[in-house]
Amino acid sequence: MSDQDSLTKESADTIVKKTPTAAQQVLFWVIVVVATISDLWSKSLVFEWLSQKPYQQYTIIPNVLSFVLRENGGAAFSMMSGKRVFLVAISSVSLIVMVAIFYRGWTKNTFMRITIAMFTAGTIGNLWDRVFNGGFVRDFIDVYISPLNYHWPTFNIADSLMCVSLGMFFIYSTLTKKQ
Repeated sequence: MSDQDSLTKESADTIVKKTPTAAQQVLFWVIVVVATISDLWSKSLVFEWLSQKPYQQYTIIPNVLSFVLRENGGAAFSMMSGKRVFLVAISSVSLIVMVAIFYRGWTKNTFMRITIAMFTAGTIGNLWDRVFNGGFVRDFIDVYISPLNYHWPTFNIADSLMCVSLGMFFIYSTLTKKQ
């Protein structure tokens, strides 16, 4: 076998990835299912509870953290508000890509599989809302730091899952590039 044939075989072996093991699939899907149910359940519970409260809000930590009823017709920070079809399409494509990344074996380790599972769950939670809540995502976690007059846009567990998973991805990418 020539050096060129051997190089081609090595390249092919690098491209072909293993499908996840049964244990890896169980971990992935348990995270996806539990996190998605947590998001959807919390939205349902908090929205039902707050609809009975005066001003539809409840203070958890005064001048810092409250639960409030908000519906967001856009993406992060209400960007692209009213673009329901586009946002559903982007979320659907993102969901397919995340599951494909997992099943094609493109995740290198358990940390990255957990990261992908968290992002997948967040995508499902907000996609569910967009499809079954008139194009709106239900948000309820409101952070306001009174002394600094700082108000973060209201969010939900799905948003948190996606942000934390993106943070995990960037940390992983930064640490592995240094090696």
